Amino acid sequence: MNTKAQQPVQNKFSPIRITVLSFLALILFGTVLLMLPFSTAGANTAGLIDAFFTAVSAVCVTGLIVQDTATFFSRFGQGVILILIQLGGLGIMSLYAALPVIFGAQLRLSQRRMFSAIFEADNYTSLKQTIRAIVKYTFIIESLGAIILSLRFYYLLDDLKKAIFYGVFHSVSAFCNAGFALFSDSLIQFSGDWIINIVISSLYILGGLGFVVLFQLIHRRSFKKLSANSKLAVVSTLVLIIVPSIIVFHFEFNNAFVGRGIGEKTLLTFLQVTSTRTAGFNSIDLNLFSNATLFLFCILMFVGASPGGSGGGVKTTTAGLMFLSIRSIFKGQPDIECFGRRVPRDVVTRSVAIIAIGFSIVTVFIIALMMIEEASFVHVFFEVISAFSTVGLSLGLTPELTDWGKFLISIVMFVGRIGTLSLIFLIGAEDKSPSYQFPLGKFMVG
Repeated sequence: MNTKAQQPVQNKFSPIRITVLSFLALILFGTVLLMLPFSTAGANTAGLIDAFFTAVSAVCVTGLIVQDTATFFSRFGQGVILILIQLGGLGIMSLYAALPVIFGAQLRLSQRRMFSAIFEADNYTSLKQTIRAIVKYTFIIESLGAIILSLRFYYLLDDLKKAIFYGVFHSVSAFCNAGFALFSDSLIQFSGDWIINIVISSLYILGGLGFVVLFQLIHRRSFKKLSANSKLAVVSTLVLIIVPSIIVFHFEFNNAFVGRGIGEKTLLTFLQVTSTRTAGFNSIDLNLFSNATLFLFCILMFVGASPGGSGGGVKTTTAGLMFLSIRSIFKGQPDIECFGRRVPRDVVTRSVAIIAIGFSIVTVFIIALMMIEEASFVHVFFEVISAFSTVGLSLGLTPELTDWGKFLISIVMFVGRIGTLSLIFLIGAEDKSPSYQFPLGKFMVG
């Protein structure tokens, strides 16, 4: 009797429902605040669709904008965006796991298995310690970044209050992989500033690694002691930085980077490749890049960050597992191995499903946007993938979109963020396998 009475409560307050409703509530609250007269600068006023789009972009830590953050919004409006970024970035990594603990809800076996897989926690006590560590390290890393950036901005701007706000804003935006900047050209005017670029890139790389990986790197201090999942995330991240950097440096040496020194070309290559995967900052006009490089950027955006991080995409470990699966086929191996561990077949199946679903979502919205907007395929393709992977890079199409186009991109951003969470919770769903099996069939593929 008690079990039946409790069942509706469990369904009503399931983690995925709480997460989705919390994000929707935060977006609506942010929309209302951004529509207030004192949220905008001068005679500017934010209409419903522009305020809604900005709130979605901030909460989903994307960074796509329809109005210039630096000039359109007042300091209050910029503060609202900062809070939305922080709550969105921190919430995406921990709130969906922390809420059941906060409300004292008893975790079901499927939820414990799911949280254990996500946070690699051995027990309930370990889970709570991990959640506390997420909050702790978030503010430690952001604070260090804010201090360094504030000092640098004070040196450049000679305005202490402005420098502190700029330092805090860009530190939070970078670590949460949001890509919002208080400069109209993002970071283009600082393309040769090593301090600003190295600090910001370090912040968004750490934010994109994921807290499970970051937690293990801090406490275990040895690559050999990391779990197989964390090793895969670190190696995948390094590969997705090094290989594309070599390609982009070669492609753009006498194109987008022409007229710059070797040092600056190297810095710009590193910044743009790493930012493309998760962060959304740009230190050079993206329209200068060749179509080949833009397509490579789209692939990097689609892959995105690591699980548990503040970035989007289908995740580095998902792409890594797909590569290992292909490698096992070429080697004729029946099992897929990763750092001395056998990868369960159902995990590989889920990886395929995640990539297929992501590709399907992107395809549907590209077609929809092409039907209502007068824009080139390259611009639409780039913009939709950037929105879905919550990257925030743009070729300049977003501010020119119609209201319907802005609404569609808002949906893409929300689906890209919440959709990934939904898949995670589906992975942790209770086993509903039937008690019987169908006979094997023969199928031809390829």
